[in-house]
Amino acid sequence: MIAILLGLGLAIAACHRPAARAPVWVWLDAGLLTPQVLPEAVWEAVDSAAAAGAEGLVVEVKCRTGEALVANSAFPYTKISPASSGSGDILRMAAERAATRGMRVAAGIHVFYGGNKRSRQGLAWQGMGDWCVTRITERGLVRDDEDPERAWVRFSPAIPEVRQAELSFLDAVLSRPECEGAWLVGAEFPDVWSDVGPRAREGFQDWLGAEVRTWPADVCVRDSTGVLRPGKWFPQWILWRAMVIRDFVARAEEAVASRHPGKWLGIVVGGWLPRGFQEGVNWAQPGYDHRNRWLVAGYGQSSLATVGTRLGIGLFFAAVSEKEAKRVVAIPEEASFDPGWLSVEGCVRRAKGALTAESWERTWAVVHLGHYQGDWKKARRALRSARSFAGVVLLDATQLSAERWWARLRSELGSAK
Repeated sequence: MIAILLGLGLAIAACHRPAARAPVWVWLDAGLLTPQVLPEAVWEAVDSAAAAGAEGLVVEVKCRTGEALVANSAFPYTKISPASSGSGDILRMAAERAATRGMRVAAGIHVFYGGNKRSRQGLAWQGMGDWCVTRITERGLVRDDEDPERAWVRFSPAIPEVRQAELSFLDAVLSRPECEGAWLVGAEFPDVWSDVGPRAREGFQDWLGAEVRTWPADVCVRDSTGVLRPGKWFPQWILWRAMVIRDFVARAEEAVASRHPGKWLGIVVGGWLPRGFQEGVNWAQPGYDHRNRWLVAGYGQSSLATVGTRLGIGLFFAAVSEKEAKRVVAIPEEASFDPGWLSVEGCVRRAKGALTAESWERTWAVVHLGHYQGDWKKARRALRSARSFAGVVLLDATQLSAERWWARLRSELGSAK
């Protein structure tokens, strides 16, 4: 009898024991790459992340200029020469230090990025300008590398050669023994106004099985006030773009599973699910009601939730609470969706209902600390909310250093264990 009561007591205690908090990884970004202090900056970031209680590191190996920070055959390699010691290879440098701290390492890859227009640095000015997206602007159709108002240049996911180059780079990175997996950022069309270039038109027509006679008006136009006016093929175009992204991620996942068994792939998506159709990203489970009149039957087949990758829900919101989002976020009339989605707490609450139990178990949160400059209290609230996911990626080491938040992060993670 005593044994039975003891066992019952232990079972009850287990039921009331608080669930383990999600592990936190820190993104080591390209902002650390100041040539004069490269090794020291990387080592300091690794040490700070380890001391704070982070379990792992996501080391950025391809930045938003599109250039690679590790040697490969797919993209130009921007080698950073270390000033004192070290190899200049950021992945090896970070991984060697992380191993001494008992930390895990993954790669961070910005896909479909072509460079910085203002500095004219990046792949778009290295013979790859034809890969840039063409957008519908108030000045007409403009290619990104020719747009004086564009800061970051984006490449088109609709171009097969672009997709293949990104897959080849992923393969090269995961061939490295230092990393256990990789997160892809930017696997999307940049906005609803792109891509309307000639290669995208060809791809859409091939998929549609019909000629689009008036381009891009038969897809959509932008009126004088900047409002979207859909054309007759707009619903099909929205589905096609989502299928392009879905098929790219599926191919990446298949390549990882076949060529790099035991390693994993993650895809970072915007938490604004109802707005995701603008970027060709659908991470909801099939059958989810998007409540969008532009989504045709069969839109569920574009779901990333069924591919098998980890999902990283980007909680890229300045608003932490739903109340704050509803107060400060302006929702365009034609979008008509719940602004509660555009907050950290609101997105967390709604995301679980958009996913199956299986996909929820492999869904992480990605928190961008840049939204909370000078306000640790908001950053901490965002982090606490995010830890209801399977894991958390914090962007980024440079921000944590600039805000002098490493000690506060250590206190937060230590108190939450």
